[in-house]
Amino acid sequence: MFRSLGNLFEKKINLMGSSENNSLRIIGVTNSFLKDQFGHSAQNKLFNINYSQKEGALLVEAGNKIMANELSLRLTELYSQFQKNKIKLNKILIR
Repeated sequence: MFRSLGNLFEKKINLMGSSENNSLRIIGVTNSFLKDQFGHSAQNKLFNINYSQKEGALLVEAGNKIMANELSLRLTELYSQFQKNKIKLNKILIR
């Protein structure tokens, strides 16, 4: 009838740890893709990457329109990287 508080907190901590690990994996895959596609130049600093666990959405903010357009042209390659790493996303947004 009553649940142990220790088990409840333990489950919440495990859930938070797994969601944080998933966020780090997604950001890591995105960073490695950007480095492969755009090189190690100062252009990599133009990208800001955010992941929303609640919505399952990846937001990549580019520094300018040209970089955003180049990234949108390579979106299928980015998605294939996520599939290789068995990561599922609801949305990939590029600004």
